[in-house]
Amino acid sequence: ITPGVSNTEQTIEKLGCYGCCDNRTINIMCSNCPIRICAREKNIENCGYCNNFPCDKLNYISEKTMEYLNSIHETVK
Repeated sequence: ITPGVSNTEQTIEKLGCYGCCDNRTINIMCSNCPIRICAREKNIENCGYCNNFPCDKLNYISEKTMEYLNSIHETVK
């Protein structure tokens, strides 16, 4: 799964985020997110508490986020 990409319609109700380990997070994109899975397995509130911070998973999502942002900027020019 590519972080931040969903083929399903999103609503405000579906986008709730309270952190990777909080059971109230209901964002459908999070269900298979490797970062969320990792945080939940380690039972940490967020990646800042991880001994492996920053890791390849975070570096990957940062790179993808920049690609998406650059693509949006190009589209709106």
